[in-house]
Amino acid sequence: MPSEATNQATVLEWRKLGFYYDRDDQAKVWRLTGSRAGLLRFRDTLMAYVADPRNASPSEHEHYGPYGYLEVMTWPEPGFDGHSIRGSLEHLARLAGLIESKIALACPGSHVLIRDEFATDSPYALVLDLREDGFDPAAADCLLNAEDACFPKVEDSPPTTGETTGEKAAQLAVDLCGARRKQDIDLAEEDGTKRTQRRVFLHQD
Repeated sequence: MPSEATNQATVLEWRKLGFYYDRDDQAKVWRLTGSRAGLLRFRDTLMAYVADPRNASPSEHEHYGPYGYLEVMTWPEPGFDGHSIRGSLEHLARLAGLIESKIALACPGSHVLIRDEFATDSPYALVLDLREDGFDPAAADCLLNAEDACFPKVEDSPPTTGETTGEKAAQLAVDLCGARRKQDIDLAEEDGTKRTQRRVFLHQD
């Protein structure tokens, strides 16, 4: 399990980002969870990306959050997929506007779906899970809150000696969520290394 210091650093990074994110490859959605103000931070993130002239070229991208696998990428065609949230700078600015307008009309507890109005042939969708004001995005992280994570109850086998069912469920949550996070983190780190090398090469030219 992550150390207490690691958990505290992760909590601070979620709060700095303003919202929690996850990608569900079975449902084919990117899910952002946060308060109204928190989800609007993603709008601000997109607008900051659009305003950076370094992101004008196709394949430029940035990673966000404590695990680094939320990626915004410059691409000729808009869309959501298992790799990134992508589009031209104009597309991404339009997505920021869609997020702002939809969140303005939504109530806490709503799940706002964005897909066709951004990209009709997008393989994934974006879901905005709107929570109450003051919601802490770190509260949605299953690695930080394993005991409350939404995993199936452990009923197939009895707990080992000295281990409660709750403890076993919590450990299962950590194992499953941790394995997925590690895979995504490894991919993000590998991608970040390649991007740094590419920018150094271009600078040398």
